[in-house]
Amino acid sequence: MTDKCLEEIEDSFVDVEDWKNSMCLQTKQLGDTPTWFTAPWLYVECYMYRYLYHCLIESKFMQDFDPFLDMKSQSYEASRDAMEDLSTFFISTCNNIKEETMQQLFMDFLKISLWANRNDLSLSCGAHTSAINPHQSLNTFQQFILVDQSNQVWQHLANLKSSKIRVDIVLDNFGMEFFSDLVFADFLLSAQLVHQVVFYPKPIPWFVSDVMPRDVTTLLEKLAQSDNENMRACGERWKGRFDAKEFLIEDDASLIKFFTLANPFSDMSHVAPQLHKQLSTSSLIIFKGDLNYRKLVGDLNWDTTTSFRDALMGFHPAPMCSLRTLKADVVVGLEDGQAGQVEKLDTDWLTTGKYAVIQSLM
Repeated sequence: MTDKCLEEIEDSFVDVEDWKNSMCLQTKQLGDTPTWFTAPWLYVECYMYRYLYHCLIESKFMQDFDPFLDMKSQSYEASRDAMEDLSTFFISTCNNIKEETMQQLFMDFLKISLWANRNDLSLSCGAHTSAINPHQSLNTFQQFILVDQSNQVWQHLANLKSSKIRVDIVLDNFGMEFFSDLVFADFLLSAQLVHQVVFYPKPIPWFVSDVMPRDVTTLLEKLAQSDNENMRACGERWKGRFDAKEFLIEDDASLIKFFTLANPFSDMSHVAPQLHKQLSTSSLIIFKGDLNYRKLVGDLNWDTTTSFRDALMGFHPAPMCSLRTLKADVVVGLEDGQAGQVEKLDTDWLTTGKYAVIQSLM
């Protein structure tokens, strides 16, 4: 790659004006047309995937083509053992959730959803690592959660008193992670902690493994064809949840296009006011994964002790939580000296996915 100017995107997708506006803003801030080497890293990353989609929809035969479909399928197959174990555990507990064990199960399924984020294809450039059995590994992984505010999330949901409690989950990766997100969402409904869960996917192929609306149908079809009875049972339950509108996929491209822009979430209120308004009615918003975290905090070079609230730069449409394994060199909300202590143990601690945070703002 050479340091060429970024081309203005001109096609028929609903976000074209947003990208034109962001290109103008970058040009104003840089004093010149943004290039691959001069524009902010997050902007260039997002631009690359959007430009790839531009090439697809401008083509004659590939307008609906997902170039990452095979890698998503391979990731699913590589994670089957872990998904079978998780489905067995979930099916054995979901119909007999007792009040005295509900909080611990909530913590288990929340942290399984957190650690399943390790199965991210964009970090490994398409290479497949061995799938992790998340439930058996939870106790081992606890030491690597640098900030754990899961109890705040539990207390918030457990204390809600309403006839319409809705959790919104801004999705990240297909495969094991999306499977674990559905398990967690089903647990919330089965435990009668919530009445509805809305999922927000990406409208276009994005960062290799991100969930698109069509991937939901793909997953349910794969589960229906599984030779594992617990996987099939999960698929049947979730199809029923979607049919009953207890699970919803937000597939309105005019809303979810924001998740494939390069803007930080603090821009949402004026760049995507309808999405911001919709999220503001949520009982709890859960943001999954590294890219969503980077957009939450603007991908800025914050001091690691900066509070999560301050780093959000005013973004707080509703009570919210971020589940993120660290794969990029930005993190906030740590204690004084904590970053230095971790650095001594692992110099690559910010980028390998070994460490994680559960951060909330209620």
